[in-house]
Amino acid sequence: MTFHNYSWIGLPLRLIGVAGFVLLPAMVLLAQETAMPGRARISYTLGRAEISVGEPVDVIVRFENLGANDLDLETGDNGVGNFVWTVASPDGKPVEYPYHPPSGDTASFPFPVLGRGTARLQLILDERTPFREPGRYILTIRHLPSGSEGSLSLLVEPRNEQKLTERCRQLVRDLKDARDESERAILLGRLCAFHDPVAVPFILEGVKSSQSPNDFAMVSLAKFDTPDAIQAMLDILDRTKGSSHNHAWSLTYGQAVRIKDTARREQILARLLRECTTAPEHPSGCPAPPVQQR
Repeated sequence: MTFHNYSWIGLPLRLIGVAGFVLLPAMVLLAQETAMPGRARISYTLGRAEISVGEPVDVIVRFENLGANDLDLETGDNGVGNFVWTVASPDGKPVEYPYHPPSGDTASFPFPVLGRGTARLQLILDERTPFREPGRYILTIRHLPSGSEGSLSLLVEPRNEQKLTERCRQLVRDLKDARDESERAILLGRLCAFHDPVAVPFILEGVKSSQSPNDFAMVSLAKFDTPDAIQAMLDILDRTKGSSHNHAWSLTYGQAVRIKDTARREQILARLLRECTTAPEHPSGCPAPPVQQR
């Protein structure tokens, strides 16, 4: 499990961590608070205690520094930073996370908390977290080195397309009404954390309404093996310039080679190969497409 800043570009999408005071409104449905004597008080809440399969899980951490000295919260891979996560599945068994970071991808992002100050972290557990089956999950969060621990109960309901669509639509409305680009980035990141193809048109609409880098959106769309997702990736590729273009091209190519419709597949591949031999973003020719897993 990993925390990420929005300064991140180009790494596999895992868990988005947003640190600061411009946060999505949280419905305080369930919370547990623990104190670190003489140091800090920590509380954990769920944005929604009941979600549909396909919807991301919001966890909000409120960290109150009780001491006069500044503290740094180290956020990184599960067990590398200051937080360790465990999850029990509906049958009560511990869930093992299938994701293993590639070599070197264990970055930790310190977030300073001023003396006597309070910080809030909104954490979005992405598509690699194991909430695929309906049922009740127990999330346990432990802070290191204090050992303070919080436990949250999450009910995952069967997939509800109507609810998923409305929640995506509301995020796009909020994104368009956002006060600044940092808030828009938070909302776009949450859209990208949905792991249901109903989110595809909303992700594309969010990209068009934001100036944030498109990497999150491209990685998210690459999850979905649907014609709409591939078309959305092509639309975003047309909007992507500079150093991000090669990464976006590679992701799009990786999806295009999987298209079952032969004529459509060859049409898109021809376009991509033609582009990478002429576009200024590809001075050395075509980037290497991702290796296809069999």
